[in-house]
Amino acid sequence: MSSNNKSDNYTCISYVNNNTRITSGIPIVLQRLMMRDYCTPKGITYTYEQLELEVMAHLPTLQHIIEYDRPNEIVLYSVYSLPENPKLRAAILDLALKYNVKLHFSNEDYQFENEEDRHWVDDVLGFGTIEVLRHEA
Repeated sequence: MSSNNKSDNYTCISYVNNNTRITSGIPIVLQRLMMRDYCTPKGITYTYEQLELEVMAHLPTLQHIIEYDRPNEIVLYSVYSLPENPKLRAAILDLALKYNVKLHFSNEDYQFENEEDRHWVDDVLGFGTIEVLRHEA
């Protein structure tokens, strides 16, 4: 249990997916390493990891974790781990706010904790589109 845990009921979950345009090109092992490098200096330890179901753009596993597991915190690889579709993304952020689940975006070193943070998320994801190029070996 990390030093930032407030009780024995504290839970933090690491969450990885390959379901967005950006994360589809980033191997799970690299996502895990980035999350580890983010968490270690902050004293964050996760209770367990969840992996999203493939080809499910609405991220049902993430939604289920927030609504039913109700951890204190979830560590994601990046804000780009969230859906690009604003309605799908809003549903996830709404759940996080409703159940008071802090979302960490390790690549951006940012935490989503309140309604004001939604603007940052939407600004980053709405800034422009990133073209993902795949190179076949």
